[in-house]
This record gives sequence, structure tokens and C-alpha cells, in this order.
Amino acid sequence: MTVTYVPASDENCDDVAIVGGGIAGSYAAWRLRHTDQKITIYEYSNRIGGRLNTYHFPSAPDINVELGAMRFYPEVHKLLNKTICDVGLAQEIFELGGLAKSPNTLMYLRGNHLRFEEAGGPRTPYGLRPSKLKPPDQLKRELFNKYTNVQYFNDPASQKFNVKTVDGVYLNDQSVKAFYLKYGGQEVYNYLNDLNGFNSMQGSDTSATVALPTSPPTKPIVNTITGGMNQLPERLVDMFLQASKKHSLHLNKNLIAIKKRFDGKYDLFFQGTDTINGQTNIRKDNTLIRHCAKKVILGINRLGLKQLDWDVLYRPHIRKLLTDSTEDINKSKLFLVYDYPWWRRKDLNTNYIASDTPLRHTYDFGTSKYTHKSVLNAMYLDEDVDVWLELARRDNRNAGVNDYTFKPGNETICFAHKYLSEIYQIPLKHIPYPVDGIIVFWKNYPWGGDWNFWKPGYIWNEVEKQMIQPSKYDDIYIANNAFNSGTIPIWSQAALEIVECVLKRMKM
Repeated sequence: MTVTYVPASDENCDDVAIVGGGIAGSYAAWRLRHTDQKITIYEYSNRIGGRLNTYHFPSAPDINVELGAMRFYPEVHKLLNKTICDVGLAQEIFELGGLAKSPNTLMYLRGNHLRFEEAGGPRTPYGLRPSKLKPPDQLKRELFNKYTNVQYFNDPASQKFNVKTVDGVYLNDQSVKAFYLKYGGQEVYNYLNDLNGFNSMQGSDTSATVALPTSPPTKPIVNTITGGMNQLPERLVDMFLQASKKHSLHLNKNLIAIKKRFDGKYDLFFQGTDTINGQTNIRKDNTLIRHCAKKVILGINRLGLKQLDWDVLYRPHIRKLLTDSTEDINKSKLFLVYDYPWWRRKDLNTNYIASDTPLRHTYDFGTSKYTHKSVLNAMYLDEDVDVWLELARRDNRNAGVNDYTFKPGNETICFAHKYLSEIYQIPLKHIPYPVDGIIVFWKNYPWGGDWNFWKPGYIWNEVEKQMIQPSKYDDIYIANNAFNSGTIPIWSQAALEIVECVLKRMKM
């Protein structure tokens, strides 16, 4: 194979190269905007935002269809909330609530409808013993309190790893699933998993420390960004570019290698990518473009890091932390547009159903005030996305290997309608065919999964300390929320926090 190198002039060497234009990369650039340095963002696709990706259907242009992150807790995610305010973006209540705990939430479990507040009551369709027939949050807290002697745990993160179960096993050395099966039983695990709605939070690869109660139960405010969550990274980058003529943004560049030079600077080698109809794939020519940088911030996902040719990432102890300490959680969402909201029924009266079907979460995203079309987030699930991906690829046989959004075809729609008919108790023949739709998968290169969870057996703050700067002899830093030891790395807040750790290490 012949590879053509296109060199960049060393006179244009970046003081800081930021690889990745998602929330971590855009926030890092914004934080460095007044440092009077030559800083460049390099982004794989043709857009800023990464997994903050707001889509608008032409048939419902005023409805924010969030393909990635769609909400946050302003009272908990304080740095994220402050940043949104600092850049002048408006917020609004996320009317669909948070997770499965809204009073309006309807559960569909084992063929039965019940409200969330009924869970743990006599209508609970699980074979639980009377002592376990309780609301899920209460049951979880009682299990931890009884078997770890911990009720609420607000101590620093490092102290979490001293918690042991009553039989002397460190909590962090076992998974959430193992803990619930051991101390609750199979039906308790099924109950807690089904009502949580996200399999990864109760999984066999997720550290039980993740589920450790950290505060008394509350009903936090849930917000979103007016106009869409992608407004934040776009605003951050706009302000970064306007702050100095030394700042630049390069789109459609895929980093494949980093090589250290004799003068201490770094050569970054990029492949070109092409974005067509929202899909980005690597060009088939063998041209590599070289850029020079004095310092590098890698704001890219674990999947991208695992494929990056940088010798430090192949040192055994670093490789083990990179590949084994956290788990990428794959995610999928299906949005369908209809001429009218056929699912709205007085007897159900809900804008959100959590179910144990392959749909898992189903949200009513509203009706366009301009076109009167209605948008249903028919499916939102984590981990087990392969069935949906198989259907989507059969519906789109010419899709590229790295495509992550698809037009839902007949197979996908019929599969979705089968379970929508079940949870809404409406005959299939009465469900109209959608006029538009999109299905997204957070699984493929370069993004990988949509969020991460810590695996059993790792001390989070020690991993974070190592992975922020894998080599003390190199000015290369990793700003990846997967390695955040503070906020659980399913939220955008975690990305901002890890950037702050990186900047502190860089002394910038």
C-alpha cells in the first residue's frame, strides 16, 4: 500500500492541538480562548457537538429531536449549568422528566400497566416476598444499608472503595448485578433492572460502587437547552474562534497516529473524511496529512483511543486501563413522525412509557405548531442494540461501515409497531405508517458508545490520575469522560469536569 504524506509547515505548529469537537474538545477550546496561543480543533466529521446532536425533521422543524444527550440536572450538574449560563444560552424545563421517576410515567411490565408510584404496591407484577415489595429506590437503599452498613454516602470518591459487604468483599470488586442477585435474588434483580429502564446501570460489567446511594431521594429539576443540546458545543466553538485569529477549526480529519519528534514537538497524522447526507466515512485514498503541535488534548472516545497509533497507549499497564477499566455502553434511539398523535389516549394519559419490551423507553416529543405533525421517540435503549442495528442495516443495504444514523425502513417500522401496539394497547391496523423517521446508533467508530460505566476492580481516581496524562514525559492529555472519577460518566457534566482536571495538569 502506498501512502502519500502531505506535510504541514512547522512554522504553523500549534501550541495546543485539540482532537475532537465534541463537548470535551469544545469546552477545552473555550476555556483556553484567552491564553494567546495558536490553538486548533481537529474534528472527524463536518459538525461540532459529537454526542450532543440535535436533529430537526423537515416535517416538524420546531421539535428538537435529541439523538444524543437530551437533559441535565442543573442543581447537580453545576459546572455544566454554569457554562450554559456563561455563554448566554437559555434553558427550559425538560417536560418529559428524568429517567423513569416522573409522576406522569407509565410502566408496562410483564403485560401490565402501572404508574411509577404504584411500583412496590399490590399491583407490582413480580414474585417478590412481602419484605421486598417496596418502591425500587427504597428497596435498593435498604439492600445497601443492610448488606454494606451504608445508608447515604457523600464522602470523597476515594472513600467509596473502602466499603465492604457484610461477608468482607469490597463492594467495588463485584458488579451491580452480582450484588443484587446475591443479596436480593433473581426476582429482585429483575424488578430493579426493569424499573430502572437502563440495563447498563444494573449490568454484570458495571461496578456495584456505581449504585452506592449518595444522598437522600429527591425530585430534582430536569432541564434542557432551548433550541437543542447541540447549541452548547456550537456556542463554545464560536466564542473560541472569535476570541483570536490564532484559533482555527479543521473539520473532516481523522487522527490515526501521533509521533514524537527529536525537538520534543509532535507530528499528528490525519486521514481525510467525507460527510455525505450526515454520514461521515474515511476517504479511500491513502493520503495522510501531517500537522505539528507542541501540546495535544485528546477529546475523543475510548474506541478512537484504542485504534490510535501512539506508542504510549500500547504500554501494558496503560493498555489495560484503556481497554478494561470502563465499558462503552451502546445506545440506540428511534424517532418516528406521524400525521397525528395516534398514541394519545385519555385512559393512559402519559408522555412517557418505560417498558420491558425491546422499545424500553418511549417518549411523546410533541406536535409541531407549524405542520401539526407529531413526533414519537418510539425506542430508546442501551446495551442490547444489535437487533435494531440488524433491522436498520437490512433497510439500508448501501450504508457505510461507520454510518450511525439510518432512515427506518419497513422492517424497522413493523418491528417497532408490533411493540407500540402492545404497550399502547391499540390494534396494529389502527397505527398509521409514519411519514418520516430516523434511527441512531452510538456504537461505531469514532464515537463508540454513548456513555461509560466503571467496571469492577478498579479504583476510579487512580485510573483518572493515570489516564489524564498517560506519560509524564509527554505533553499529551486525555480529556475523556470515561475516566472521570467524580460524576458518573453518563452525563455531559463529566466531560467538563475531566477537562478541568486536564487543564490543571497542564497548568493552564
